[in-house]
Amino acid sequence: MGERMDKPKVTFLMLAYNKENEVERAIKSVLGQTEQNVALFIRDNGSTDRTRDICREYAEKDARVRLVRNEVNCRKDGGGSFNDGCVTRYWTPLPDDIVGEYVSIIDSDDYLEPDFVEKLYAAANTIKAEIAVSGSSFFDEKGVVFNKRLPPPVCTRRLSRDSEVFRSNLPAMYNTFRTWWGKLFRTDFFMKYYDEAWSTISGSEYWWGAFDTLIMLRYLVHCESIVSVEQPLYNFFLLRSSTYANRPVGWVRSLEAEALYHASNRLLDHFHAHTRQNDLFLLSLNWGYLFEALMAVQGYVKRPGVTPCRLLAGIAAVLNCPVLKYYIRGNETTIWKVVQQQVETACRARPNDMMVFTSYLARLLYLKKLLDSDPASVLAPPLLISCLFDAENANHLGLGFVDLVKHRTRGWDGLMEAETPSMIQQRRLYNHSLWMQPRMDACSVDDTQEVKALEPQLTACMDSEDYEQACSLLEELSYKSPFNRTAMFCRIQLAVLTEDAELACVLACTAKVLWPLDPQMQRLCWGVLDMYAQDLQAE
Repeated sequence: MGERMDKPKVTFLMLAYNKENEVERAIKSVLGQTEQNVALFIRDNGSTDRTRDICREYAEKDARVRLVRNEVNCRKDGGGSFNDGCVTRYWTPLPDDIVGEYVSIIDSDDYLEPDFVEKLYAAANTIKAEIAVSGSSFFDEKGVVFNKRLPPPVCTRRLSRDSEVFRSNLPAMYNTFRTWWGKLFRTDFFMKYYDEAWSTISGSEYWWGAFDTLIMLRYLVHCESIVSVEQPLYNFFLLRSSTYANRPVGWVRSLEAEALYHASNRLLDHFHAHTRQNDLFLLSLNWGYLFEALMAVQGYVKRPGVTPCRLLAGIAAVLNCPVLKYYIRGNETTIWKVVQQQVETACRARPNDMMVFTSYLARLLYLKKLLDSDPASVLAPPLLISCLFDAENANHLGLGFVDLVKHRTRGWDGLMEAETPSMIQQRRLYNHSLWMQPRMDACSVDDTQEVKALEPQLTACMDSEDYEQACSLLEELSYKSPFNRTAMFCRIQLAVLTEDAELACVLACTAKVLWPLDPQMQRLCWGVLDMYAQDLQAE
């Protein structure tokens, strides 16, 4: 059984880790091909269950199977990660006696249709294709098919000159070629670009969930001949224990999304395949990754040690993906709807945690509820500006609220459109300096005699503890001068005195952003936050 042949037509590559319930099915699907001239190279990645024993049994009884082992679970023997360059050892060196005309990667929890090699090899051989691809079926843990993906019909020897392959079929081509499984790679092509495709995935460009797609995009840039078989010959299983199901999420997906966007753009550059439709498709893919990262918040809420502040920081990191700036302005309503749901989930996890308002996202949620209940609230303008200028808010989420606030706000035009640059322009201008702050002095309504007369009256009321009169003056002053520093200072003090913890923290976090170089304001704000942080720890 399984006698060695001169040269395999296809050599399969498999990485296996703790798949004792699935790996035998994968091995049998390779060895049971209608085209028997195949070989299987298995790397056991430090399995602690019966995976190694199962693989060894097949290696001992079938000469077509070769097994190597990592002593510990890692990307290379002896420890380490992909980021230290060890990925070049992932499949190399392959033993010379099992290297075939083509190589194919199979995951240890998937399996092949019996005619996978027969049909793909025949198609590839017609044009000596560098890459041949089949369709795939997707199964859940119960073995139920929940999706099928078929490639578009393609057969070309001159891909670089046939730009219409990608120009006209990008979504189908991308979805077909984004994974390394379900394909044949001509061995000389696979090895020629192996180091370039595999060993330079490092730093921000390496994240497990995007690894195979980044590799495939790099191979495709060099590919001239491809062919497809429009049948589902590869069976992909999505298991709870699979690497795909347990890939990193949260802010990591944001980095993956950015890396994939730039790699995909390089592919379109190479094949001169940029069209409006294709560019929009890449942006939609980016949002798909970010959406997935945002939805993952719900899974982290119940994890021990994960606080609402950590969750909100993760959401903010996702929203800082640089690619988001290309489409956030026209889609903020849709984006905010998703974000709002996740922010509410994070905040509900610990309702008494007032520290959530250190995140601009919690303040945006507070602003949304404030505008719903009181559209003319004098707190809305400073609250919104603090969110737009927060250091965590690189893509200025919240600009969609501007129209709801500015027409009710005295001095807004002077603040945003004065002869001095607008506040948003100021933010960009000083983005890499110590002066990343809003221009509160650009609001001309602060200079009126009426406002200047009210400020000392308010201060005097606070000093004499006439808080009823102070509240009255606060409303009048805030209406006449929405971004008034004296009004904000006194309002924070009153919130503390009335033990309104939520309002005190919202205002402190707002003022901390708006007056970053005001020592007195900063001491007040940090004092308030420190007080409520200690109260939280005491609970």
